[in-house]
Order: sequence, then C-alpha cells, then structure tokens
Amino acid sequence: GGDAARVAEAMAAAPARRLGLERKGGLRPGLDADLSLVRPGRPWTLLEGDLRYRHRVSPYLGMSLTARVERTILRGVTVHGPGAAEAPRGRLVTRARAAVA
Repeated sequence: GGDAARVAEAMAAAPARRLGLERKGGLRPGLDADLSLVRPGRPWTLLEGDLRYRHRVSPYLGMSLTARVERTILRGVTVHGPGAAEAPRGRLVTRARAAVA
C-alpha cells in the first residue's frame, strides 16, 4: 500500500520527472518495463562479487543489509535473477533518447 507507493515515487517517478525521462518512472502502457524486484527482511552481507557493474567499488561493501534485489527487468526482459538473459543489455538513456526511444 502506502509504503510501496512512497518508495516507487521517491525512487522511480520523481527522478524520472526531474530528469525529463518521459518513458521511465512508472508502470503504464507506453513506458519501458524497467523493474527491480526487492526482497525485504533477509539480512545479508554485501560482497564485491555481488556488485553487478564494471567497477566493483561501493561504500556498502562488508555491510549487513536488510533488503536484496532478487530480479531486474529492463524493457520487459529479465537481466538479473532467475531466467536472466545470457548477458545484461541496455543503453545509455539521455533526456532526448528517453522521449523518443
């Protein structure tokens, strides 16, 4: 309910509006289907191998966290988690590109 709506607004809708990314930030027909499915309430420790970007540096390494991204979906395709595509795919999103892509 309310908590999920506030998180979605703060982490998706508001940043998309602020950056002018018209196809991002919500779940409606015509928008990109970009989602992260998060499992709360399962403590775990972040290790370097858990990072899914080129430069595996984070101020959170070694910290105990209480939520974890279980699956990431970009434009309707699972790129992380069960059933993930062989290699993550994506492209740089700029304001101009997001409006016309």
